[in-house]
Amino acid sequence: LAAEGVARIVLCAALGVAGVHLAGYFGLALVLATIVATALVVALRRALLQPGPPGSFNELSRALGFLLISSVCTQFLLNVGTDAVQVLASPAQKAAAGKFLDCRIIAFIPIFLMQAVQGPLLAKLSGLAATGRRDEFRAALVQMLGLVAGFGLVSVAALALLGPFATQLFF
Repeated sequence: LAAEGVARIVLCAALGVAGVHLAGYFGLALVLATIVATALVVALRRALLQPGPPGSFNELSRALGFLLISSVCTQFLLNVGTDAVQVLASPAQKAAAGKFLDCRIIAFIPIFLMQAVQGPLLAKLSGLAATGRRDEFRAALVQMLGLVAGFGLVSVAALALLGPFATQLFF
């Protein structure tokens, strides 16, 4: 996610510096950033291409089902606010949805940062659970929840102080 974010910024900044004004090129830059990030991660982490331990189809489909449900619910929660503001706004308040979206983008920066570490944390917890190391699993889970709570508190404080300035600066 970090590589993709950096690639998006670099490619879109390059298009901006080049004076490009067509949205299609920026859309293409976003897709290209995903391809660049994927190639970079695969090149740096060759172990990702190695076969893992065997697993039953039932186990895999159940795990993928939960992952799909959580991903859809996360995307719904991340995006429903802007739609709700747009639907509920009176004609005089139509700009409110755009302002809400601007603020939401700034407020979601910590969430996007947490998504970048979600994979490795999930892999660690899965490994501990799969090997039956319950005490280590519990300790890692408590430690992770503490870190997430601390990160959340720092993020809320930083957004309360800097959010209005950042929104004004970027939007």
